[in-house]
Parts: sequence; structure tokens; C-alpha cells
Amino acid sequence: MSSVLTPGATSDLTREAIEALREMIVRRQLAPGAQIRQVELAGRLGLSRSPLRQALSALETEGLVTHEQQRGYFVARMSVDHLTQIYRMRELLETELLRTVRAPEPDELTGVATRNDAIQAAMDDGDVTGMLVANRDFHFGLFDLSPLGAIRQDVGRLWNTSEPYRATYLWLPTTRRRIIREHEQMLAALARGDRARLVQIADRHRSAARAAVTELLAVGAL
Repeated sequence: MSSVLTPGATSDLTREAIEALREMIVRRQLAPGAQIRQVELAGRLGLSRSPLRQALSALETEGLVTHEQQRGYFVARMSVDHLTQIYRMRELLETELLRTVRAPEPDELTGVATRNDAIQAAMDDGDVTGMLVANRDFHFGLFDLSPLGAIRQDVGRLWNTSEPYRATYLWLPTTRRRIIREHEQMLAALARGDRARLVQIADRHRSAARAAVTELLAVGAL
């Protein structure tokens, strides 16, 4: 007898498909510009077509995939113009979040610092996916101190869209050292309650990431 999926189960399967597809795109298992063959991919992930289609629709809104009539879904190609727009929006919205962060409790400050330690541990293991997750956790540990929840949600969507870009420059040793160093500076500014300095370091941090990926795109490395 066939089983019937409840709405909750369907939603869980869709979320599972979204995360699986996002990781495949970030890890270049699905390369930029590649066509997404749904039957083959559904079998590979052990999912039915329905949650996979819902996942692709969600990723299209994030800009990670595109859809063409009569042709289907494709992994979005990277471009300097797209990168520039995403990082400009992040700059505007993240600045608002960091300007409004409250003073963290001691355990909250320790928690954010622990996330930075997790980035270093993932770097030591050569785990790019682990670096991405820990890096995101670090930044959103800061953003969560802001009361601007709607802006924080929009920033989350922008981070989803820009994840393939961030994955590329995390392979660079100089980038890895800079990330840890600047995160420590941001933590120090947060501990002092110096929001202006926090925003300044975050701007430099974000700009350096954008410049690194832009250079990779310019030389055709992506």
C-alpha cells in the first residue's frame, strides 16, 4: 500500500532537497551553467520529483538556479555584475544591523567567539563546507544581537545567494588568515561596545571578500 505524505513531511523533504542542492552547487558538484536533470538528480538524492521541484523553485528565488522555458533549470553562472549587486545590498543592510546591535551578555560573546574557533578548526581540516557554516554562524551571531528581524531575514537570503562566491575564496590561504584576524577585531569592538568600529571592520572584511572573488572571476578561475 502506498504511503501518503503529510504537509509537514513534504516540507521536511523540500528543506532536505534545498540543502542538498545548495551544497552540491557550493561544492561544484553542480557547476555554474550546468543543466539540472531532475529525474537523474531525484534518483541520486533519493527523493521524489515533487520536493525537488519545490526546492528548485525556492533556489530560483535565491538566484542560485535559473529557469528557461522548454529547457528547465540551470545552475546560475557567476558574474562580476551579480556579485557587485549582492555585496552592495549586503553592505547597506548589514550596516543597519551592526549599528543596532545590543551589548552581548558574556555567554553570548563567548558563543560568537566559539564560532570563530570553529572556522579555524574547519580550516585546519581543509573542510570548506565546515568553514562556510561556521563563518555564517559567526556573522549571524552578531546580526542576531540586532532587533531588526525583517532586515536580518533579507540578509539571510543574500547570504544564500552569495554562498557559491564565498566558497571559492575560502580555498586561498591568505583569505583564511585574514578572516580569523578580522573576526577577532570585530569581537573586540563588540566587547567594547564600539559599534562604529564594528561597522568599519565589517565593511573592510566584506570588501576584501568581494575583491578576492572579483579577481578570480576576472582571470577566469571560476
